[in-house]
Amino acid sequence: MPGVCCTHFEGGDCQAIQGHCADGCAWEEAAWERLAAYEDTGLEPEEVTQIKLAIMGKSLAEIKEFEGVSINRMIELTQAEKDERLVVLPDAKYTDADGEKALQKAMWTCGNTNNPVTRYTADAIAEKLCREARDKNPPLTLEELREMDGEPVWIIPMRGSGGFCTWMLVDAEYELCREAHGEMAVFENCGKTWLAYRRKPEEG
Repeated sequence: MPGVCCTHFEGGDCQAIQGHCADGCAWEEAAWERLAAYEDTGLEPEEVTQIKLAIMGKSLAEIKEFEGVSINRMIELTQAEKDERLVVLPDAKYTDADGEKALQKAMWTCGNTNNPVTRYTADAIAEKLCREARDKNPPLTLEELREMDGEPVWIIPMRGSGGFCTWMLVDAEYELCREAHGEMAVFENCGKTWLAYRRKPEEG
């Protein structure tokens, strides 16, 4: 009952500590431990009921998953949510314009509310946009270059390696790409000091 201690009902355990629960009431401690065990699951009452119905008739050792998700994965996600590391991104492919707006909004939010979730959201959107941009025009591999003898490729120097972006022709025999004014990109350095693309990547 609200505001009523067990001493009002002459409970022996509570009478022994004169109603001072902080002095080690066994009943209160048991209640707190039970509540803590429930809260540690990260589940709402409705979810507990659903799981109970789903596993009815099974022993705990037999439970490996719930609705196709492994128990270990559920525990991992629950912990991530507690740590404020869990965020759900839109399941949609951005256009270039949509992606820019989404990233700008995420950065604006991060600037106003800087916490692990907003930073992770901004990073995830930026990574998604970069990945989609690469997928549309990925860097060529050495194997692909060797099959493109005589074809033009767009060469981009990697950061810190010097050089300039330009079109070159693939010379598979000598394993290099040649530029009209004598510049060369040796296959051996592909992915180390320069990258090659089938077409000029979009600016930015």
